[in-house]
Amino acid sequence: METRTAMRISPKLIVGLVIITLGVLWTLDNMGVLVAEDYLLYWPVALIAIGAVKLREKRWFAPFAFIIAGTLLLLYNLEYIDVDVWNLWPLILVAIGIKVILESMGRRSAAAHNESGDAAATVNVFALMSGVLKKNGSSGFLGGEATAIMGGAEIDLREATIEGEAVLDTFVLWGGLEIYVPETWAVISEVTPIMGAFEDKTRPPHDSTQRLIIRGTVIMGGIDVKNNREK
Repeated sequence: METRTAMRISPKLIVGLVIITLGVLWTLDNMGVLVAEDYLLYWPVALIAIGAVKLREKRWFAPFAFIIAGTLLLLYNLEYIDVDVWNLWPLILVAIGIKVILESMGRRSAAAHNESGDAAATVNVFALMSGVLKKNGSSGFLGGEATAIMGGAEIDLREATIEGEAVLDTFVLWGGLEIYVPETWAVISEVTPIMGAFEDKTRPPHDSTQRLIIRGTVIMGGIDVKNNREK
């Protein structure tokens, strides 16, 4: 008996459909069947669709950014609004700033929840146009905060252990953050990359009771999570 795999709607699937649609439209345009330009006005619908799909990830910033941008561009293309949408690009900086402030005010910082008062159970890293290396070998690691702005930071947690779950809040702007964790840890990413990247290069354990949740925002920078230093 054959097992059928259900098709999963994803941003990648939408991009593939858009590419196919463009190819069909331009082919029919070359054949004189239709005018492709009349249909290309609706391309922002793809952004709205991607945003709607990403809502399943239970993160608000990226999905709503796609939906709002797609809606404004669609209304502009259909001449329902007179304002040149492209002149509104600085609002992207406003939205990013609001996101960073809300994360800073509402983050569940491990340091704030450290009832034992053991400062060794948390990390607090701040690198501004510089490089910082921080090691932590706590037997009850709780998490902490890491910020890298136009600089680089390394956090070595390979000798630490977690009792259940730890949260590390991050913010990277034009910089880089490298995090080294034990092979027994499961890494869960809740990071939003904006013209940046988050890479989990660890070897996921089959069954781990130690979980490191990494939250935050990466803007034109990168976060790498590894088990060992690359030679």
